[in-house]
Amino acid sequence: MFIKYLTGLFGKEIGKTLINGLLIAAISIWGYYRAYHSGYQSAKLEFEIIKNQVVQAQLLELDKQIKQANQANLTLTENLRYYQQLGDKTTDELQKILAKTSALRATCRFDTDSMHSLNTARQRATTSATGGITDRVSTAGKPSGQ
Repeated sequence: MFIKYLTGLFGKEIGKTLINGLLIAAISIWGYYRAYHSGYQSAKLEFEIIKNQVVQAQLLELDKQIKQANQANLTLTENLRYYQQLGDKTTDELQKILAKTSALRATCRFDTDSMHSLNTARQRATTSATGGITDRVSTAGKPSGQ
């Protein structure tokens, strides 16, 4: 029965027109689907490229900030080491002065050099305490602010 219907359909001009119409519609739908899919993939690829560029820019900025933080850390470490050296030097100077004048201190008398050195050490200590971590202390005995 079905075969008779198909042979009757192809035997007539209307059947051929109908088959041709369906074939054209199927090819059109398939072509539309392929074009849509191609456009979708193209837009998706373009979005991924832009997203990667944004991430790359963020990574470069982060790298720059890390380098700045490392530089600040190195500077801070250098200043702390410098202050430690000055503190050690001041401690050594005071120990030498105190050892040199221990007999005079027993009678509450100080020589001029000792008083000058103590005054210089006091000025450096004051400058160091009030100047902050970034203010360098003079090694010549004068505060850096003067």
